[in-house]
Amino acid sequence: MAAMVAKVLRYSGWGLLVSLLLILALAALLLFTQPGARPVLNSLTRALPQLTIDESGGTIAHGLRASRVIWRDDSGVIVHLEGIATVWNPRCLLRTTFCVDTVAAGSLRIEIPPGDYEYDGRRPYESIPLPLLVLPWHLQIQQLFLGEIRIVTDTRTTFIGPVQLQARWAGSRVTVEQLQASMNDTLLGAADATLSGTIDMRSEWPLAVTLAGRYVPPLENWQEQRVQLSGQGN
Repeated sequence: MAAMVAKVLRYSGWGLLVSLLLILALAALLLFTQPGARPVLNSLTRALPQLTIDESGGTIAHGLRASRVIWRDDSGVIVHLEGIATVWNPRCLLRTTFCVDTVAAGSLRIEIPPGDYEYDGRRPYESIPLPLLVLPWHLQIQQLFLGEIRIVTDTRTTFIGPVQLQARWAGSRVTVEQLQASMNDTLLGAADATLSGTIDMRSEWPLAVTLAGRYVPPLENWQEQRVQLSGQGN
């Protein structure tokens, strides 16, 4: 009887060990190989039908890339992200933080359809209700780079870029350590700006920011204007 019990325990132990090795092998396949990342991305696009990811590559553990990411909102807004690559640090998950070392993309295109939200000068201004945004974990972006942002409406296109960002997001509070952007627009003028501050994405989104930069109006004989502002509000 004792020998039978010992044999059962031995085979059970081997079974548990084999099961554990299979689980580790599957986790390694998903995290560290390119074929393992594809089913995860496919599951993401099935869960979010508004999202489309084209020609993806890379691994979950070290970073993903895609030639194109498209998001179609129910309101008709379409966001195109071209040539995106990410690098993140999975060790940060041990301290419940999602650490993104680098996010880089060649261009971001936002297509906004005409709608009732466009101000025509005849109706009184109505404030836009802001949602409550709270992350269940901490997000840290070491470096985000966008080569160009294009905001397209039915009447014109606005170009902004390049854009660089360093930020941290904990709960509803976003701390922008540095945001740098430039613009050269025939209607709005040319500008270079650096912004830092905090935004609490609850209630009316209270914020405190500091802005420094230069601005050249799109008018003849107007000189470059230096701007340095700081303030808080909602």
